[in-house]
Amino acid sequence: LQGTYGSAMSESEGSDFDFGRNTRVANLTQLPSITIPNGVVDGAPVGLQLLGDAFDDARLLAVAKRIESVIDDMTKS
Repeated sequence: LQGTYGSAMSESEGSDFDFGRNTRVANLTQLPSITIPNGVVDGAPVGLQLLGDAFDDARLLAVAKRIESVIDDMTKS
């Protein structure tokens, strides 16, 4: 996927975009992570990435759910 999206981004923006750079920390540390979609800017999706404590997936999911509901409330107003 990285190559596919990276190539498309490179053609449209004239730079070599690396989508994997946003997930490396979570992958290397094996910490739970989640990305919450937060709209589109200049045609590109924007998200908020959260990292949790080791083995505390449930709390990370609860926090993400609360943040997502706040974002939803803000976009409806």
